Amino acid sequence: MRFTILSENFSKALSIANKAISPKASLPILSNVLLETDKGMLKISATDLEKGIVTWTGAKIHEPGVLSVPAKLLLDFVSNHPAAELECSLEKSSLLLKSNTVRAKITGMDASEYPNFSDFKEPAVFVEINPKEFLKCISQTSCATSVLDSRPILTGVLIIINSKGITFVGLDGFRLAKKHINLKDAPAEEIRFVIPAKSIMEAARLFGSMEGLLKISFSKEESLAIFKAQDTFFTSTVLEGEFPDYEAIISKENSTTCSVLLEDFSKAIKLSGVFAQDAAKIVKIFLDGDTSKLKVSSQSEEVGENETDVEAKVQGPSVTVHFNSKYLMDFLNNVDCQELEFCTNGEFSPALLRPKKDSSFIYIAMPVRVTGQ
Repeated sequence: MRFTILSENFSKALSIANKAISPKASLPILSNVLLETDKGMLKISATDLEKGIVTWTGAKIHEPGVLSVPAKLLLDFVSNHPAAELECSLEKSSLLLKSNTVRAKITGMDASEYPNFSDFKEPAVFVEINPKEFLKCISQTSCATSVLDSRPILTGVLIIINSKGITFVGLDGFRLAKKHINLKDAPAEEIRFVIPAKSIMEAARLFGSMEGLLKISFSKEESLAIFKAQDTFFTSTVLEGEFPDYEAIISKENSTTCSVLLEDFSKAIKLSGVFAQDAAKIVKIFLDGDTSKLKVSSQSEEVGENETDVEAKVQGPSVTVHFNSKYLMDFLNNVDCQELEFCTNGEFSPALLRPKKDSSFIYIAMPVRVTGQ
């Protein structure tokens, strides 16, 4: 193998591939990237066995070949190399790199030891979405996924693709986040799969800054979710198991509804969160149906208490509900609107939060049962 490549192009491609490298690789070979000449370009592959990235970059290919080399070491060298052409060649099991002023030799490993994950076939059926919109959808729903492995299926984001568009759902038993967007060319046949939240967040960050459309597809034969934009593929294994019936959690009618400015509500929750020092980070929300007011408060024997009045419009009977402030902030930090709706059927019923006049994004938060307050 011998090729010549601009250090800037090499560094960019290596940075992309390195996003699939785990800092705690289970096998030494998984700390490497696979360099391979492919149809006049340099193909770079990386995987941690759960997710994988394959990207192509322009290079002058003089001799074909393949080699596996340490990912971080190669990236650190190339990214710190002055902007110039690098001539790279294979010498036994090492990669030689040289320019006019710099020479280096990186010991590699036999390419045959590298996991064969990049020979997947791109499915014929896929949907296209704006990468920035994709990043937004994943940020809004992955925050509601579980971080515990006791129920693995809840550590992933459910993706549903059908004639209505594409829906993303995350839930952990304490909250639920659902985001739907319409698509111009959605398939008639429904496709469902669940991707580990960590993997899909990596994909969202990777493609979120790219131009053009992102293709999303699912290979049933290989049980792989496949994402493609520009010259880069991202693949992820899917989680096995039955995802909960999330629609049953969403109440169709609510007895008390409150409209409040996002900025005002966020500030009140943050202020009360300062005093919510207990493990559950409890804040109390009082919706006053008589005066159409909203109060947010918290208290702690150790640090004190806080109460904030918020201008709002409340319809329905008065109700007091307690929540984990972190769960509320996960929603508030990911919603983009001026005014939101807060809906509930009582102090022990799940509360529904959403942008006002926009049902494409909803968030359900379970209340905390509190005694003595």
